[in-house]
Amino acid sequence: MPRKSIDDQDEIIDRAMHLFWQHGYKKTSVEDLIQGAGINRFSLYETYGGKHGLYLKAMDKYRDDVFLKRMDKIDNYENGLLGIQEYFESLEEFLVDCKGDFTCLMMNSQIELVPRDKKVAKKVSFYFEKMEETFSSALTRAKKKGALAKNIDVQDLAKLLTGSAQGMCVMSKSQNAREFLRAYTKSILKILKQT
Repeated sequence: MPRKSIDDQDEIIDRAMHLFWQHGYKKTSVEDLIQGAGINRFSLYETYGGKHGLYLKAMDKYRDDVFLKRMDKIDNYENGLLGIQEYFESLEEFLVDCKGDFTCLMMNSQIELVPRDKKVAKKVSFYFEKMEETFSSALTRAKKKGALAKNIDVQDLAKLLTGSAQGMCVMSKSQNAREFLRAYTKSILKILKQT
């Protein structure tokens, strides 16, 4: 059997990432991966060590292609408040458009696997730490520009924003998701403008 090229592997991991992202780890079966990711059973076990190994690769793909790109956008703003505003507005738009099908792969991993899976826990820990660090850095830049009050505790506000982003992902699955997400975003932006 010929080995798959790097491009083929990347495509398989990308498809697997979307399957896990949409359905979660437990609800994505080996058969789903064979059908949806375009991998045969032998390659799944030979190349990735099985479903769990492919899941870890999918988490890395999500980190690099989705999460870090979103964080980099925030870092590109000299006035960090504008970066945070753009992040929450685009998150709201994304969650409304996907109608709860795609929330956050890392948050889902936190709920499904972290209590008993150290490898997943390490990847999820990086995600939350990086998000908080990015928000904190953006708030610090905003403070230096005078766009944020000097008495604001940057670390506390960064934690609030991190939790808020995850809360939006959870609530995107609710019946009134559009209205809830709009209210959530407006409230976050209002808090930032008042600080």
